[in-house]
Amino acid sequence: MSGTATAAAAQGTPSARPGRRRVGWAWLGLVPFLAFAAAFMLIPTIYLVVGSLRDSAGQFTLQNYADIIVGMLIIGLLGMGSSWLLTTAGRLLMPWRSPKVAR
Repeated sequence: MSGTATAAAAQGTPSARPGRRRVGWAWLGLVPFLAFAAAFMLIPTIYLVVGSLRDSAGQFTLQNYADIIVGMLIIGLLGMGSSWLLTTAGRLLMPWRSPKVAR
């Protein structure tokens, strides 16, 4: 430390850090918002997530998510198949609309 800092401390001047910090009342305005967010966003989300992890008997399971993933894969494959089928039918029924392939 420098000589002036020790001299100021020796004279009893207040330090740069007070011993206790005062908390204002400005944060109190957040309480209604936090209560609203908890009541209408957090609690329903937790309810839905916990409910999605239970089966019809109330036991915890991941089978619901496996069923959703399998269903999504089946829908995706059916969509790809129907797209291929319509594209092929369009090329056969309307050959003048088919893109010309450069050789």
